[in-house]
Formats: sequence, C-alpha cells, structure tokens
Amino acid sequence: MANLRGGGFVGFDALSSVPPPPSTVAYMQNAWNNTVSRFTQGTQDMLSYVADKIAPYNYQTLQQIAASVYNRVDSMWMDDRIQPLWDVSHFQFPPSTMVRWIMAEPTIRELYHMGQAEGYGENYIDTAKGLRGEDHLDYRLVLDGMWYEEAEGEYTRTDFLVESSPEFNPDYDTLNFIEQSSIISSWNNLAAIVNRRDDDPTSQFGAKL
Repeated sequence: MANLRGGGFVGFDALSSVPPPPSTVAYMQNAWNNTVSRFTQGTQDMLSYVADKIAPYNYQTLQQIAASVYNRVDSMWMDDRIQPLWDVSHFQFPPSTMVRWIMAEPTIRELYHMGQAEGYGENYIDTAKGLRGEDHLDYRLVLDGMWYEEAEGEYTRTDFLVESSPEFNPDYDTLNFIEQSSIISSWNNLAAIVNRRDDDPTSQFGAKL
C-alpha cells in the first residue's frame, strides 16, 4: 500500500531536495546504460561527453543548475521594457532594461557592495560605486515626484529635483509615472525576497545570499 505524505509545496520541495540513496543511483545508472546502448555510436559519444561534463558535480549542484535553467526559460519571453517583477526567476533573468533599476533598490545594493550578492556580474556596470539610497541618482529618479502615505490620510510628495543634478542625462534618465510605479512595485517584491536570505535574486547561476 502506498504511503501518502502531506505538506503542500513546502513538503514537496523538502523531499525533492534530498539526494537519492545509493541503490536508486545504481538503478538509474543501469537504466541509463541500457538506454544509451540502443543509440548510434555518434549519439553515444555525444551523451558520453555530456555525462563526463556533469560527473564532477554533486547532486545539490546539479539541482542548482537545473533550477537556474528553469528560471531562465521561465523568464525568456518577457518584453525588454520596464515592468513589475515579482518572482525570483524574473529577478534573476530580468529584461535587460530592468537591471539598472533593480540594482538601485537599497537592500540588494548594500549586499552587492558588501560582496554578498552577485549583482548580475558583467551584465551590470555600477556607475555610482558605494552610493545607495538618496545619494544614488537612480534611486532619486525612481522616487522623484511620487506620493506616499506618511500617516493615515496624510500624503507627502518626494521631490529630489533630479533634473538639476549634474549627472542627470535626459536621454537616459527620464522615467514616466507608470515606469516609476512598476519599479517601486518590483522593489517591494525584491526586498521581500532578500529578507528571506535564500536565493540571490541577482544571480543567474542560482547562488544563495
């Protein structure tokens, strides 16, 4: 009789993250060998090459690689424009236009400057090293002219007068209200992901924070 175990997605993730026992590995290896033997020599050579490449990795590393590939596929159809992001996979493989604005979020930016977040590696160029929050132009661009509720029924407008900043370039630094709102929404979701201290939302290789 089969034993059913509850737990929802959390329980499934916990069980699926446990490395298989040696007996299962041996069974899978035999099944692999039997299957490969039915292919042509050229296909066998190709599969052998692939097997040799992944052999040095342990089970957890292969899981990490597989998850990274899944996240890349999950995000590959997104338009290259400023838009709200909400899932880890969307942050790890965002539209290229969004990378600059993701890296302006103070929480992830601080971890990046501390070397605790990858910050998209070579896909991001930090033109304001060490600066974050109001000291960072990109942060001010996102919040400039936006209203927020300071207390119940009391609203405050944020004015940074970014157009008077010497580093402001109207060709590259202009955001409309919809774009600002999309970035702020993404920042809120990004901060929640960072606070979990699990996946690095700026790593395209599945690294952890």
